[in-house]
Amino acid sequence: MVFPEPQGAIRPLQQSGAFGRTLEHLSCKVRNIDLDDGTGRVGRAQVVLRRFGPVRLGWVPRGPVWAPGLDIRDKIAALRRLRATLPPRTRLLINCETAADAEALCGRPRLRMAASPAVAEWDLRPGPEALLAAQKGKWRNRLRHAQSGAMICIPRLFSPAHDMALLRAETAQRRDRGYAGYPAAFTLAWNAANPGAARIFVARAAGFTLAYMLVLTHGNSATYHAGWTSPRGRAQSAHNLLMWEAALWLRARGVQRFDLGLADPARAPGLTRFKLGSGARMRGLGSTYLVW
Repeated sequence: MVFPEPQGAIRPLQQSGAFGRTLEHLSCKVRNIDLDDGTGRVGRAQVVLRRFGPVRLGWVPRGPVWAPGLDIRDKIAALRRLRATLPPRTRLLINCETAADAEALCGRPRLRMAASPAVAEWDLRPGPEALLAAQKGKWRNRLRHAQSGAMICIPRLFSPAHDMALLRAETAQRRDRGYAGYPAAFTLAWNAANPGAARIFVARAAGFTLAYMLVLTHGNSATYHAGWTSPRGRAQSAHNLLMWEAALWLRARGVQRFDLGLADPARAPGLTRFKLGSGARMRGLGSTYLVW
């Protein structure tokens, strides 16, 4: 069972109640487990349970979510209790949210499955003037270039009936450029399981759609989910306008953190520069471990 989003929580997408409801809509088995260290609740883990023949796997994506300032020994105790709540012989696959969280797995049989990635996170709590001042000069100039033309940004709810062509365009763009993302089935499931939590921002000029950006909201956070830009939209800096208008729209509705996705200067230097140019900061995550 997926628990409701705790009020005031700032969680990554993968540990949000909305993500759990989406996976349940796709017939996945999801459990939200309160973690305690023997003295009280210290965190929560959203676990996706899978079975591969005789092997049981509990996937903890970007979690658990811990109470602030928790000692490493408390995390170790809580993870031991987490294992005890799962079916026997369940292996844990944990995508650690931070490098420090990985320390809680020390001393246990584990296998490192993937290195530590990084994400670009935009803190939307400062005022609009401060957000604008934090942008890189080139990024801000492109935003002004986009604002000076006839292009407009239209925010609206995502609609499967009207926006499938945009999803197909993004899928084709993803294939051409060689980057990964969630399939369209996930987007449709999210929209069905979380009404009103998928917002699309469309850049239009002279009656044509030049670009779009799809954002998923979850509690006090939001995540960049998908985007597409036409050659004309790229020439007119449409995505700068969309990113800025989305940030202002989200901030006005109480969103504090805007997750722009993975930041990889080595493999995607241009995309990483664009994300960080907005004022976002790069933050390293922890490694992925298989624990038994």
